[in-house]
Amino acid sequence: MLRRFVPQCDSWERLTQRRHRAYARLAPLGLHCASADQAASATRSRALAGDCFVADTPFPAAHLLAFYRAAGFCLVDVVRFAGRGYDSAVFSKAAASQPLAGVRHVPALLREAGICFAR
Repeated sequence: MLRRFVPQCDSWERLTQRRHRAYARLAPLGLHCASADQAASATRSRALAGDCFVADTPFPAAHLLAFYRAAGFCLVDVVRFAGRGYDSAVFSKAAASQPLAGVRHVPALLREAGICFAR
């Protein structure tokens, strides 16, 4: 499930901690991503600068490429972003064209799972 970050119920600190954990494995590979050690204030300012999408996946990080492929994403490009010493993989995945059959009361399910649902 993909949803927008909702500052009224989501935490910049928790998001930053998750990003630190997600990118920690890359530093020993020589792939330093800014997200690996940035402050929560940097996460906030970057996210508020526009629409926020996860796109900085280092191409040499084979475990991440395998993760995205297993989740149904397709590699569509490899680019080098300014200031980075590695190539980044860009993935794409088609959005579901029809709602899931038999799924009802999604907002209630999200709340039960502890996920903020903004109306």
